[in-house]
Amino acid sequence: MASIALHICAPSEVDGARIADIHLAAMDSNPLLHVQFPTPDSLARLRDYLEAYIIKELHDPTKGILVARLEDTREIISFVKWDHPTHGADAGNEKLETGDIKEIEGCDPLYLERYAATAATAKERYFGNNKCYSLSFVCTHPKYQGLDAGSMLTQEVIKRAAGENMPVYLESTKAAVKMYEKLGFTKLGEFSLAIPGQGKDMDMCEVYEETCMVRTPYLS
Repeated sequence: MASIALHICAPSEVDGARIADIHLAAMDSNPLLHVQFPTPDSLARLRDYLEAYIIKELHDPTKGILVARLEDTREIISFVKWDHPTHGADAGNEKLETGDIKEIEGCDPLYLERYAATAATAKERYFGNNKCYSLSFVCTHPKYQGLDAGSMLTQEVIKRAAGENMPVYLESTKAAVKMYEKLGFTKLGEFSLAIPGQGKDMDMCEVYEETCMVRTPYLS
């Protein structure tokens, strides 16, 4: 599969539906998603919200988004989103979880708010208000894992950031840390959030963890 040719490019509004589908497919194994949106109906509403939100982002100069397409079929298989360099409290590049996504019927706003607040506190602790390219999502459809699409997209953001002598900051799931380390990111610290257990253990609690990482422009 690794020999399949991919094309990195900017999406258009008509790609919003596909990107939303990839987002949910890629995040399906993430327990936090199912705590925030615990029912099939709430996930369906989230999918529609994401499609509209993506189209909005395409016209927002503070946001960036690229997709990876299969060269032969032009099918989108992966995407990356980031916030452009801004500085301080007035930057305006808030997390997805802090907006009107909390108004989606059937979602649990408590865990949207807790995640956003915990991640913001960790970023402030480990990175401060330094200007940076801030990666928000790197998602690949599970069907196309193994093609290095996420790495290619991340490298393109690194290249753009380096052109402005800017670091790239992100919060990584545990599963993706090694991929980012291979791309030159280093660990800054970690944060965690207690969430309800899944499946038969819903009455139990589990710990959801992410790692704060940075890739500085002087690294090769």
